[in-house]
Amino acid sequence: MVPENASLDLQDNIVVEEEEEQEHQIQPQIIDKTPVHQRRRPLISIERGSSLNEARCLTERKKQELIDAEMRREMELHELKKRKLEKYIEIRDLIIKKIKDGEPLNDLITLMQMGN
Repeated sequence: MVPENASLDLQDNIVVEEEEEQEHQIQPQIIDKTPVHQRRRPLISIERGSSLNEARCLTERKKQELIDAEMRREMELHELKKRKLEKYIEIRDLIIKKIKDGEPLNDLITLMQMGN
């Protein structure tokens, strides 16, 4: 605070110094209270100097890679189901043939159990 009996120049200097001290005080940081798992994060890290368009291209490329990987997984699953179905059809045909021929199914059942 400024003493009342100080000269006007001295009063002005002290007031200016107090204002400067207040400016240089550390301002409290605003704390984001949003839970970490709900905060938005960039999909990719953007290097300095890269344009926004390049970042979009990288993001689109990453999305396309994920879509392609998902399509490959679906195709592999489809192929697996197809092979399994073909195996069941083959076993069914063998059972039908053995029944028509009057042969016992014991051998076929044993083979099926060994195959599983």
